[in-house]
Amino acid sequence: MECIKNNFGRQRPCKCEQCKNTELMELKVTELLDAMLKLEQNWDSYGAAPINKKAIKIANQLAPHLSGFRVVPTASGGIQFGRSMDDVEIEISA
Repeated sequence: MECIKNNFGRQRPCKCEQCKNTELMELKVTELLDAMLKLEQNWDSYGAAPINKKAIKIANQLAPHLSGFRVVPTASGGIQFGRSMDDVEIEISA
């Protein structure tokens, strides 16, 4: 795990507690994404599509850069990362 905190974009190894927690969160996100692959047609009882394997692949690539974001499947078969900060909502879909 690399941390760019207080380093203005230059990556350096980090052993801080926050980064250790981030590693655990990434593991959980990976496990969650794997579980989403098992969702079948109509998984939400409203006709949702199965989760697209390409969306899972992209989401796995994004996950290390989006620590602290919630990860949810979308009815169209995609993955959405979201986060609320103060009065701002950020959403990224794959």
